[in-house]
Amino acid sequence: MSFRLKTILGVAVIEALLLAILIGSSLANLRESHEAEIAKRVDTMLTLFASIAKDAVLASDLATLDSVVREVRGNPGVVHARVIDSAGHQLADSGVSDLSGDMIGRYSRGIAVADVEYGRVEVSLSLASVEEAKRDVLQQIAPIAVLEMILVALFSFLLGLYLTRQLGRLEEGAKHLAIGKFGYQIPVWGRDELARTAASFNEMSSRIHDLYRQISESQARYERLSELTAEGIIIHDGTRILDVNTSFCRLFGFDRKELVGQSFLHLPTKESRETIRRNIVAGNQDPYEADMQRKDGSIFPAEVCGRNVVYDGVSVRVASVRDISERHRVEGMLRKLSMAIEQSPVSVVITDLNGAIEYVNPRFCQATGYTLEEVQGRNPRILQSGRTAPEVYDDLWRTLMAGAVWHGEMVNKRKNGDIYWEFASISPIKDRDGRITHYVGVKEDVTNRKMDERKVIEASAALQRSNADLEQFSYAISHDLQAPLRNIVSFLQLLQHRFKAQLGGEGDELIAIAVDSGKRMTAMIRDLLEFSRVNTQGNIFGVVDLNRAATQALSNLRIAVQEADARVDVEDLPVVLGDSSQLMRLFQNLIGNAIKYRRSDVVPSVSVTSRKDGEGWEITIADNGIGIDSRQFDRLFKVFQRLHGPNEFEGTGVGLAVCRRIVERHGGRIWVESDPGQGSRFIFTLGSATAPTPGSD
Repeated sequence: MSFRLKTILGVAVIEALLLAILIGSSLANLRESHEAEIAKRVDTMLTLFASIAKDAVLASDLATLDSVVREVRGNPGVVHARVIDSAGHQLADSGVSDLSGDMIGRYSRGIAVADVEYGRVEVSLSLASVEEAKRDVLQQIAPIAVLEMILVALFSFLLGLYLTRQLGRLEEGAKHLAIGKFGYQIPVWGRDELARTAASFNEMSSRIHDLYRQISESQARYERLSELTAEGIIIHDGTRILDVNTSFCRLFGFDRKELVGQSFLHLPTKESRETIRRNIVAGNQDPYEADMQRKDGSIFPAEVCGRNVVYDGVSVRVASVRDISERHRVEGMLRKLSMAIEQSPVSVVITDLNGAIEYVNPRFCQATGYTLEEVQGRNPRILQSGRTAPEVYDDLWRTLMAGAVWHGEMVNKRKNGDIYWEFASISPIKDRDGRITHYVGVKEDVTNRKMDERKVIEASAALQRSNADLEQFSYAISHDLQAPLRNIVSFLQLLQHRFKAQLGGEGDELIAIAVDSGKRMTAMIRDLLEFSRVNTQGNIFGVVDLNRAATQALSNLRIAVQEADARVDVEDLPVVLGDSSQLMRLFQNLIGNAIKYRRSDVVPSVSVTSRKDGEGWEITIADNGIGIDSRQFDRLFKVFQRLHGPNEFEGTGVGLAVCRRIVERHGGRIWVESDPGQGSRFIFTLGSATAPTPGSD
């Protein structure tokens, strides 16, 4: 049954009951008023009847009584009247006396004189007039009642229609809300309670829509954050996995469908499961560490942080899982670095921007005599001895303020007053934004080294003086020995020429040996003299074109090149800073050796090339000669060190020593690369014409 029909029937029934009560009450009131009127009329009538009949009863005048009775009987509504004596005998009677029923009313009154009753008068009235009055009233009320019922029914219909329409709209709105159409609005008519209810519904719907939108946006943000975050997010009910994010799947190597609905206890290692259970039971919300296992079986340390929440109406636990392998690695490195600093053989100092010391390592305490507590908060100037130039500190702060690293030496003072030397590297520490937050100094106690350097300098000076004296002595000896040797050789040759016949073959051979030895000794003295002149009589450095130096060397070697039928290729060579005559001699010695130490079955081939080497040049002279055993490399550049006998190759063993001294005078170095039978490559370095080079001596 619809609400509208219930409303109509309910109102109709209520109205009918009210109408029935109203009609019943009206009829009862009407009956009571008629009965009261009749009673009043009867009372008057009986009073008159008794008064008139009293004299006739006392006089026993029956004729008068009959006349009175008929007269009373003639009144409207009176159907019977009589007079009886005190004994109950009827004295006069008129009308029908045997009437009965609800429609007849019987009334009587005594006839008394001085409180002595002599008889009674009785009257019977018809009550039909009351019923006729009731019927008249009903006939008048019935149309009104029908009209009222019709109006009530119409009103009930209209009221039901209005109520059901408004309630129908509320029902329709509720259905829209039920299916998720939040924000649905219903029409509002009037200002009554239903209208206010409809307005309240609309407000509620709008609020629900706003809340749903906020919740949706919040959920969307949560989902985006959940998907974007590098941390794995898991939701479980204590046993089963309810949901995970993409990062969680990526972290463990599973697909989402492989995890949802499964037990989460297969993710931690056996050793960590009890730790996780304990934290879940305790409702711990603080981060803790546990070992996790990926799909491929690999183990990784994780930081887990969870809390209990209500999810879809169910109490669950939401936890984040973060791979902290890198953090463990960094922490391990930090521990190593910390231990390295703590155990470092050099002092480490960290200060703030104002220079207040925040940290020093144990080596600092050993070097200075101060404890960490004694220097914390103090400035490193407590170590100043007053022997370091102020310009050094100015340069230090100027360098640090520019964000660069400063290197330098300082003369400092220990706690006990001892002076010591330090080599310091001080650099700014910057944050992620490039702002300087601290300064760190790494300092090495170089007192012993400085003392050793002083000793070395003194010894070097003494050695230089000794070498100079030795070179001068060698030069003098070489120069002074040449004349006697020339005389000896000349006299032996003269003796051989004049007395050849007397000496015989054996004597002639002995003289030839002596002459040859004298010549070789002369050559050795000449080469030794040249060796000593490299540093003592060298020219001042100037710009030298190596192409010209090589050309001059080949001109001096022209006969040797022709006799050996050698091929010498010289590429374009650079311009350097040096001694032109010595560099020519360097090329002459190296190219000459390449031609001298050739293989008999191969046409000699020599190449001279160059390449850029930093700020200088690297020159290579390569040949296809007999080569050199690598075990002999150390002997090559020493004076009078020959690898072959005089009968194999002529020479004194000084040429390569001269080459080494020339190269070293020019600030370079020389070495060889070779294998027996594969030729040799002699390589030396020289500074360019624009690069800083050593002086001539």
